[in-house]
Amino acid sequence: MSLAEKYEDKFLNLTFKDLVMILSLYFNYTDLQKKHTKNLLKKYFKRRQSCYDNSTLLFPDITSQTYGLLIYREQAERMIMAIADMRHEEAKKLICDLRKCTYEAQNYGETFISLGVAKGLPKEKVRRVWALISRQAQLLTDYKFSLALSWLLYQLQYLETYHLTRVWTKVKRFANQYEGGLNLQQIETFNSLSIL
Repeated sequence: MSLAEKYEDKFLNLTFKDLVMILSLYFNYTDLQKKHTKNLLKKYFKRRQSCYDNSTLLFPDITSQTYGLLIYREQAERMIMAIADMRHEEAKKLICDLRKCTYEAQNYGETFISLGVAKGLPKEKVRRVWALISRQAQLLTDYKFSLALSWLLYQLQYLETYHLTRVWTKVKRFANQYEGGLNLQQIETFNSLSIL
C-alpha cells in the first residue's frame, strides 16, 4: 500500500500547507524513514483534527505551521538561531554538520543548552529541543524545495483541469516544430526568452 493510499481519507480536505508538508515527507519516504514518516503523518493529522495547542512549546510560532512538529530544516535553523544567538549561516552549517555526524556538532549540545539557560529559557525544554534537532537532523526536509514543488504541481494540475485542450495543442505544436531536439539555449532564443 502506497503512502497516498494509506492516508487517502486524510487527503480529501487538504490545505496548501498540508500539501507542502506531505510532499516534503514523500521525498523523505525511503525504507530507512518509513516508520518516522508514518509517525509524523499520523501525528500531524491527529493534531490538525484536534486543533493542537502548541503554546507550551519553546518558540511556538516556529512550529505553528506543522502543529508543533519539527519537520523542516528551516524550522530547526530558526530554533538554533533563537536559542543560541547564531547567525543564519552558522545555524545552517550546524544542521549540515549534524547530518554529517561531525564530532564538533555532536558535542555542541552542552553549549547549546547553557546558551538557552543563560537567556532564561527552561533547561529541560532547551535540552529536549537539542535532543530533537540532533536526533532528527538527517530526517529534516527542505521547506523551500517542498513549497516550490507543491506550487508547480498545483499549477500543472490546474492547467490540466481547466486548460487541457489548449495546453496540449500548444505543446504538440511546440514538439512538432522542434522534433530534431533542441538545447535550452536554442529554446530560449527561438521563443525570445531570457532570464539574464
